[in-house]
Amino acid sequence: MRKFRFVDHPADLAVEIEADSRENLFQSGLEAVIALLTGEEDQAILPDLNVAKIIADGYDDEERLIRLLNELLYLCQVKDFYPFTVENVSFDSAQVTAVIKGKSQGHGLRFTREIKAATYHDIRIEKGKSLKVKIVLDV
Repeated sequence: MRKFRFVDHPADLAVEIEADSRENLFQSGLEAVIALLTGEEDQAILPDLNVAKIIADGYDDEERLIRLLNELLYLCQVKDFYPFTVENVSFDSAQVTAVIKGKSQGHGLRFTREIKAATYHDIRIEKGKSLKVKIVLDV
């Protein structure tokens, strides 16, 4: 008789993304994390937003994507930045840079969910007519 069993665990959440370019794939990943954090897929934009730049490097696009998402989470969790939009995603050699617009959380803005990290679990960008990826988030 087995002394263990497998159970579903609510600590992870997966997001599937499909895009026509690297830039759009990375931007959609950032937008998905923002939507999960804020509870809003289409947020009303407040005036006078601050601009933050996040940068990630890595040996391939999978590593760059996970590192970029974790840079966004760091910005939100440690720097108290509440993101509204992703303005630009660009690549330069082994780096990816994203420009995020938002406000500090001191303006009555609160996250509706905590995301601890984007994980490397089964990360693989599928390349074909479009680019596809499934990102697992530790919540």
